[in-house]
Amino acid sequence: MKDVLSLLHYSRLMVFVTDNVRATVFLALVWLVVVIQTACGGSATAPTGLTPTSSASSGQSAGLSAIQTQIFTPKCVGCHGNVIKQAGLNLASGSSFSNLVNVKSTETLLTLVVPSDPDGSYLLHKLEGRAGIAGERMPKGGPFLSSDEVKTVSQWIADGALDD
Repeated sequence: MKDVLSLLHYSRLMVFVTDNVRATVFLALVWLVVVIQTACGGSATAPTGLTPTSSASSGQSAGLSAIQTQIFTPKCVGCHGNVIKQAGLNLASGSSFSNLVNVKSTETLLTLVVPSDPDGSYLLHKLEGRAGIAGERMPKGGPFLSSDEVKTVSQWIADGALDD
């Protein structure tokens, strides 16, 4: 009888441990989903307005540093950063300029950013989801950049895609 009670106590303990492990795994998965959604698709609290850094007539002009802080870092780096470099692209701070400007896409024959030529820049094709792009519109799965954010990137390219 003592062996049966001992076994019963042991099985209750195992159920308790199993429930704790299940809860821990569930919470870890929820946390992972939140991290991935925030990194790859922006977040509800990510900044949406850009701080202008030049006086272009469109009112949408911003330098690379503002685009880095307000678009690339919160909305792109989760999939195109120092750790994960989807399509070989690193948009982390300090790396984005050298990975974008006058660099051929790994997906097409087009150049990612052609200074002073927004229409010829594959980056804009991907951000706008133009016909003929390889893969999907970026950020993958959305939420996509606002029209003002896309205009800001386009204006930066039109202004010569300078590294400020």
